[in-house]
Amino acid sequence: GGLAGNLVGRALDDQERRRLAEATQNAFITDGYEPTTYMVEPTKSSSSSTQAAPPTVVSARPTGPRTNRADGSTCRPIELTATKNGQTTKDTTTFCQSAGSKELKPVSV
Repeated sequence: GGLAGNLVGRALDDQERRRLAEATQNAFITDGYEPTTYMVEPTKSSSSSTQAAPPTVVSARPTGPRTNRADGSTCRPIELTATKNGQTTKDTTTFCQSAGSKELKPVSV
């Protein structure tokens, strides 16, 4: 989806990005301001390291109400958080959904 280009999505693998996209969809449609959080177990790598990487935690939390724009789209600011290998990245992005579309697109405000 459209999340991969942002700051938080860059450090994540495909599975983690999918879960973050799912969390963002949930945050976009929820009526409250509760975060949607997922733990993503690391994919098994071919390395012989016995120390497993900790799960990655991805979260999306609405930070404002949904607003309707003149073009018929609906937008909402969402704070994205990802914690991977002990590093936490946080970014607030406004996502918009065009009328009749299910896809969320990040917009620059």
